[in-house]
Amino acid sequence: MTRISKIALSGLCLVIAAGQVRADEPLSRSELRKLFPGTYLAVVQGAVSVTIVAKSNGVLVGRMPGNKFDSGRWSLNNDQLCISMSKWLGGRAMCSKVVAADGWYLGRGVKFRKI
Repeated sequence: MTRISKIALSGLCLVIAAGQVRADEPLSRSELRKLFPGTYLAVVQGAVSVTIVAKSNGVLVGRMPGNKFDSGRWSLNNDQLCISMSKWLGGRAMCSKVVAADGWYLGRGVKFRKI
């Protein structure tokens, strides 16, 4: 995996979990529960596309072009989405509120949508 790919993927995981980019209302726990589990297309910094699969048992799998994969866990903590990825986040858990806008869910530097 190239250095830029690693940085972008680390950024994806961090920004999904790091916070919102707009003043819109964050999704509630019940709204997040309707959104997760699922399969998502994520775009990091407008440049790197990653497919994320969040399974009902809490398993999280990420795949980017070139057959680069990582796995981890997802969970809900009150009204926050928490994720951890073994490589891309070094196994650390990161939690964040999720904001919906124009068919996408937003964080700093990332947008993702259910596919």
